[in-house]
Amino acid sequence: MTGIASVEQTTDNRTLLLQGAENETAPPPPLLPKKPSAKQRRKARAKNAIKGTPAADPRIKITDSPSLGCVYLGAEKSPHGAELVDPHDAFSDEEIEGMPVVYVAATYGRLHIWRDRKGSWFRTAGRISIRLRDGERVIQVALFDGADEHDLLWFNSAIELLRRGRRKNPEWVRIASDWADERTFALVFTSRSYVDPYTTKSDAAKVFVCTEKQCREQVHEVEDSHTLDTLTRSVGKNFDYEIDIVKYSHLPNQKWHVDVSGGEMAEATPEMIATFVNDLNWMSIECANANAKECTA
Repeated sequence: MTGIASVEQTTDNRTLLLQGAENETAPPPPLLPKKPSAKQRRKARAKNAIKGTPAADPRIKITDSPSLGCVYLGAEKSPHGAELVDPHDAFSDEEIEGMPVVYVAATYGRLHIWRDRKGSWFRTAGRISIRLRDGERVIQVALFDGADEHDLLWFNSAIELLRRGRRKNPEWVRIASDWADERTFALVFTSRSYVDPYTTKSDAAKVFVCTEKQCREQVHEVEDSHTLDTLTRSVGKNFDYEIDIVKYSHLPNQKWHVDVSGGEMAEATPEMIATFVNDLNWMSIECANANAKECTA
């Protein structure tokens, strides 16, 4: 008799007891292997990649299979079906020219290297939008972690193209969201042509959005110093110098300090020396004030 009207599972030895049959022991069902997360896959790829290639950077997402959801210049709609428009329909050339450019660290998204249906490689390192920020209309660039100096140059050139006037083909979409008004736009074509990320090494310097409140730069190359102020002067044929107030960005708990460099500093008259000393004194006072401001913050 081998009826199986009910099944009970004990908690001690996980044997299956079948009613109306002898006690039989059955092995538990095999456990399916847990799929690695996207982060684990990126780390594994980076570990096995050629050192110095983008594939060796675990921050970067790489899609090997050709994308079927991309569009090219001249399209009428974005990959998501939104109509492509031109911000010049909403702003004058003067308004766009006067918009400040603001760089921010992207709060979502990841640097992505991918291929189109033809097999060509592309790189997406951030987003560009026209939006209100603290009550002011700005051109905002949100950089992904791992962006480099070439990405920065590409974004700057995209902004220059926007400021040159209306393009032959629209490249933007209007953003529809609770936080956006009717004059909020996002650039659709934010990917630049790239190389095979597995075989081509890159020596481009990585960049990051600066969070130092007193630094005049919005974006730095990694290990570049913060800069508060710079004074450059030439007071004679053979006497010129530059005075910088800087702070190391790659070391913790740093204070502002003064750096002095010069081309030639020869054949100086007393008046030249007095000008140099006055400039140095002025910059040293500004440096001391910057450090005092941080101590009281």
